[in-house]
Amino acid sequence: MSLLPCTSKVVAEVERLTNRPVHIVQEPKLSTLAHLQIARGDAALHLLRYKPMGETQPDYFIVYQCGHVLRLFGAPPEKRFDFASGPEGRTKIEIELQDPRLPDRVRGMGEMLLGGLITQLRSVPVGFRIDEWIVRTFPELAELQRKAVLAQLETNSKAIADAGGGIIPAKIAKASLGMNAAFAAFWGRKWADPTTVVPYKAIGLEALGERLLTIYDRTPDDPVNDVQLVGEWAFELKLRGWYDAIPFNGAD
Repeated sequence: MSLLPCTSKVVAEVERLTNRPVHIVQEPKLSTLAHLQIARGDAALHLLRYKPMGETQPDYFIVYQCGHVLRLFGAPPEKRFDFASGPEGRTKIEIELQDPRLPDRVRGMGEMLLGGLITQLRSVPVGFRIDEWIVRTFPELAELQRKAVLAQLETNSKAIADAGGGIIPAKIAKASLGMNAAFAAFWGRKWADPTTVVPYKAIGLEALGERLLTIYDRTPDDPVNDVQLVGEWAFELKLRGWYDAIPFNGAD
């Protein structure tokens, strides 16, 4: 795979910091645009998978995912945390799944729904930091970044119909769509394009997205504050107790 010089440099920095190689693979059936499995414990490598987008180069996805590693390792070891479901979170999701209006097939999806929600809660606000770093540092990725963001905005807007169809517990749907609204507001502000938030205004979640963005703005931009940022989003979304922050057991 031929990568841009900036991408190769970022990958090399991740490998230097973590003492683990980054293995990059295409995965056409990936449910998200890209995913990085960070090496933990004795794992031999970081596995970075991305979904091909036609002729679009994968450099933005690679730099963005590597940015999560660089941000994590930008905090001292004792300030690095993973986010995972715990007993309290599993209890809370099971309560939500008792809604008799939900289809039977959804009732066995508690772990998947909870895991997806925690991943979104962890990834979106910290992802804003990474995207701002990319904007500042790698102007050569600007067009690739824009294409990826537009694709994500389109994917997010499709989730509105799923939530409105009543196939997801209402509290989970509101929290997830609220984070999507914040994503739309973030990029609408960057691009001076108010149309990005129109779908969320239509369902009454524009204000929630703006409140999440306000929390992001007032939280100092330092990796040690990322746990606080996630926690304040969780509080605003009424998701306190749905996840546990546990010490990161990563590569030395």
